[in-house]
Amino acid sequence: MKKLTLVIVFFIIHSSFMTLRASTIINGPTVSGHWTLAGSPYLIQNSVYIPNDSTLTIDPGVTVNFQTSLTPYIHVLGRLIAIGTPTDTIYFTATDTTDGSHGIRFYGIQSTNDTSKLEYCKIQYGKANGNNYYVQNGGALLFDKWSKAIVSHCYISNCQANFYPNYGGGAIFCDSGSSPIITFNTITINQVTSTGGGGAIAIINGSSPVIEYNTIIGNSADYGGGIAIESVNNYTIKRNTIQYNSGFNGGGGIFMSSSKGTIDNNVISYNTVPYGPGGGIYDANGDTLSIINNIISYDTAVNGNSGYGGGGIVCQSTVWANIADNIISNNSALGSNGGGIYLVQAVAITISNNTITNNYAQKVSLTGYGGGIYCNNTSPLIINTTISNNWAYDGGGLYCDLVSNPVSRNCIYWEDTATDSGNELFQNDQPSTPNYYYCDVHGDIVAFGLNGNFYYGIYANNINSNPNFVSPSSGKGAGFDGVSADWSLTTGNSPCIDAGDPLTSLYPSTDLGGNPRIVVCRIDMGAYENQYGISSPLQLHISGASSICMHDSTTLSVSGATTYTWSPSTGLSCTNCPNPKGSPTTTTTYTVIGISGICEAMDTIRITVNPIPTLSIGNNLDTLKISGAKTYLWSTGSTNDTAIVHGDGTYYVTATDSNGCSAKDSIIIVSSGLNTSNNSFDVNVYPMPSNGNMNVILNGTGYSSMKIMDESGREIYSQFINTVKQNQNLNIHLGNVANGIYIMQINSRHGLVTKPVILQK
Repeated sequence: MKKLTLVIVFFIIHSSFMTLRASTIINGPTVSGHWTLAGSPYLIQNSVYIPNDSTLTIDPGVTVNFQTSLTPYIHVLGRLIAIGTPTDTIYFTATDTTDGSHGIRFYGIQSTNDTSKLEYCKIQYGKANGNNYYVQNGGALLFDKWSKAIVSHCYISNCQANFYPNYGGGAIFCDSGSSPIITFNTITINQVTSTGGGGAIAIINGSSPVIEYNTIIGNSADYGGGIAIESVNNYTIKRNTIQYNSGFNGGGGIFMSSSKGTIDNNVISYNTVPYGPGGGIYDANGDTLSIINNIISYDTAVNGNSGYGGGGIVCQSTVWANIADNIISNNSALGSNGGGIYLVQAVAITISNNTITNNYAQKVSLTGYGGGIYCNNTSPLIINTTISNNWAYDGGGLYCDLVSNPVSRNCIYWEDTATDSGNELFQNDQPSTPNYYYCDVHGDIVAFGLNGNFYYGIYANNINSNPNFVSPSSGKGAGFDGVSADWSLTTGNSPCIDAGDPLTSLYPSTDLGGNPRIVVCRIDMGAYENQYGISSPLQLHISGASSICMHDSTTLSVSGATTYTWSPSTGLSCTNCPNPKGSPTTTTTYTVIGISGICEAMDTIRITVNPIPTLSIGNNLDTLKISGAKTYLWSTGSTNDTAIVHGDGTYYVTATDSNGCSAKDSIIIVSSGLNTSNNSFDVNVYPMPSNGNMNVILNGTGYSSMKIMDESGREIYSQFINTVKQNQNLNIHLGNVANGIYIMQINSRHGLVTKPVILQK
């Protein structure tokens, strides 16, 4: 027994000795070459750097341990290759887990250097708590002006940043155009202390990394508990799971400011904001964004200090947003408004193909507004969206305030609940004017909560019938599961099937499930299109010129149905035929409704009426010049904007502008000999050329008669003159005489005065 004990003790001592001998102490300041498993663990005593044009390669299974409380770090100036395997992870850790290390820093790298890679690595206890920019952001990884890096299949946890000057990135920080590839990572339990942003990832100043297929869970920051984005023009957050993150003052899952980008196909759930807006997503300060194909659920915004809520999404001062094909369910705005979506001073917002269900808004004293959607000085277009089983104090489905004029088309508002007023709609002020077209609205217009106001909105072609969802949630509010409920329409038993707007060009081509829109007759109401029926729905095919010239016409043609009705009738040769002739005098949009059996479809065509060009000819000696169009054809054969004159006569030009519209003009040229008289009498004729109305000034006395003849000598006008009257002014009117050159002869006791008359109307 004693012998066995001695053997065991020897083995333990021997193993410890061998482990100690296998470790490698790194003092730096430079590192490169190859770190192998045989030399592991590598004990970093001080901050080190990989020189420019050098590479440090780390083998699978190696442990890199930052040793001292001086928080050392690896500064990459060259290239780092740390590629583990699923079974042999590379570890970056710290002996002192309180102070940790300053992680791995990528900055100051020459653009010619090659790509660094971290794959199947575990990075822990990176603490960016230093005294300058490079060690105050990005607890695990900092990228500054560097994009050639891949971070994939890594596990990053227990890291933190101290922010500089107001950003952080508890795990990863990307600045100044840095766009690494960040995919398939688990980023968890990281934080930004103080007032920084991006508990897991912070992206700022033109950076646009690929953030895809990551699990971002349990991180925290002042804003953007999961991800914070600011001043970025092309970010993409795609196919990630973003859960259980906390942004203390806003954006529990994701925070964006002054940026443009896409949030696509993510699961954004169970995120919280303890004291601010946007439990799931908070978009601030004029972003342009797409929020598409996401599940945004069970997110919570509590007691918003800004007065905003938005359990699921907040869009504040957003200049354009497309919120489409999302499941937005079971989110809560506690102590505030907008359980599902909160829109404030936003512009050009489209909400289409979403289910917004079982969201909850509760403000102080059991009040809270807009269980589904809250609109504050915002007028979204809401298309084919199912809004159901939401709960609020006022406006269970939709709440409108401060001149909000949302337009709902093909939507379902059903079984939303308001404890006080307006189960489906609450209109808080008179300037707000919500409009509804082809919607299923529970309780109809009479059930709207109006706060003493009048409803002046358009309410057209709506129904009030149970939509018969296949399997809706079993109750109202966030306590009942709206995510896994089936909000599609029951085949053969839903009044919402084939009940939407027959005008198809306004609406998406697929539904929330990715299935084709318009099956059988016309689009269905709500987020899902019932897929049972004929595969070739009624669709109209309309043709005709989209642009004509003034006074021209085009033949319109439509097919696909049995009977047709056109409107407006102005400029149409018929309103119930398939091929009317259209002759509008101003730009006009014509609508045609086609009917076949019980099916109805609609289409439109816009005809732009272009003016004919306005031409101007001058006469410069023997050269004529024209302006006002693009191409010209003169009667002389010239195709330029000038033509050479060869003698007297009428010269014609046809001019065509860039729209293909043509105009004709002419000018009459008279030889100089005809412009003189054979005596000294003072006779003036103006204006010349004339449009048919002219004045003849006779200075002195002795004039007896006047006549006007055409070039063949035929008299077309004559008049006697008072011979004793002095300084006469004769008004001549030749309004019915054709354009051309004519001869005026005036008789007096002293002889004959001859003057040319040129009519050009």
